[in-house]
Amino acid sequence: MVDRAPPRGHNSHMPIAPNGVRQDNAPAFAPDPPPLTRAELIEVYEIWKLLGRWPPPRAAATARREQVLEAVELVALMRAEPVGSRWADYNMAFHGLIEDFGSGPRLAAILTELRGLASGFVRESILASADQRLDEANSEHEDILRAVIAGDAEAAADAALRHLDSSLRGYSRSGRDRGPTGRANVAG
Repeated sequence: MVDRAPPRGHNSHMPIAPNGVRQDNAPAFAPDPPPLTRAELIEVYEIWKLLGRWPPPRAAATARREQVLEAVELVALMRAEPVGSRWADYNMAFHGLIEDFGSGPRLAAILTELRGLASGFVRESILASADQRLDEANSEHEDILRAVIAGDAEAAADAALRHLDSSLRGYSRSGRDRGPTGRANVAG
């Protein structure tokens, strides 16, 4: 395993392990992102879908062996982990990794911001869904990774887009898309 800088979007001074998880086992999500309305969350996802389709194909074309092995490790950790904070951390680390090694610095920064805006929603959705979406999400991560390993840029883009669509649908199915204030429940 190759040491690397902490995944972008991790807002902590705590050291981050190479797998993207804080060494104190605390969540590596940004603390208390500003609440989003349902419309704002959908807008974030629509932007993420437009820009997030570029890194996986680039990763399929340019990923180094060490990067692929790190992604394989994260997918294996997610597959072995029950739904919870650790799984959520591995999930965000996986997406950050694919986006980082499939992007230039500007695109990576923009995607990190989008991931940060959605991080509370992602955590809420993961924890609310219990095991309902776990197998589906793990399979979607594996599809992205398989396409990257195969060097199949088109399949990588399709898998990433399907995963983003599925994540947003999963949140809607959780029935937790509005808090008492009428804003989306996205506090992490």
